Amino acid sequence: LGSFLGTELNTADDLIDTVLRLRFDLAVQDAERGTVIQTLKQEGDEASLLATVESLGARLRSAFGAGEITGTEAQEVAATRPRSREGMQAYAEGLARLRIADVPGALRWLEQAVAVEPDNPLVHNALASTWLALGFERRALEEASRAMNLASGLPEQQRWAIEARYRGLAGEHAAAVALHRRLTEAEPDDLDHLLDLAWAEVAAHRAGKAL
Repeated sequence: LGSFLGTELNTADDLIDTVLRLRFDLAVQDAERGTVIQTLKQEGDEASLLATVESLGARLRSAFGAGEITGTEAQEVAATRPRSREGMQAYAEGLARLRIADVPGALRWLEQAVAVEPDNPLVHNALASTWLALGFERRALEEASRAMNLASGLPEQQRWAIEARYRGLAGEHAAAVALHRRLTEAEPDDLDHLLDLAWAEVAAHRAGKAL
């Protein structure tokens, strides 16, 4: 392995330090034409993972003339992610299990995430989804309420999504539909927003609209 990496490895620690170096290769492709229009590379290590990703994102924005994000936007981005590595891992593992319908597995990870990140609204929102999938609507409502109360620092559209979930669980279906519709208007190509709106319409007994 040392020969392959072009480095001299004398101890197990040397091997660990080498393996945990990270390199990101980013390619932006024109989906219609199939051509690659921009490539970027960024290196870092596990300890500075977020800083590495942020640097790559800044370079990508610069390459496409999007400019730098504002201080307020930077604060909103920071509010979306867990602060600790343990919390981040537990949250990511919980989301991954939700996406493959391993709901009991998601519950275990997200409860762990909440224990170490009690003030993160997105963690509570994901836990609300998990309790709802398990059929525990009261617990889902409690977590959705916590998420909404903690969501003031999030980007606007994430606040709408969290509030929409809470309103739906609280039986305020008209308000939930209005919020989901606002999200679909803001991001009309987002499939999740459209499906969430359809389910909100079903809950509001408007099957024709849902269809």
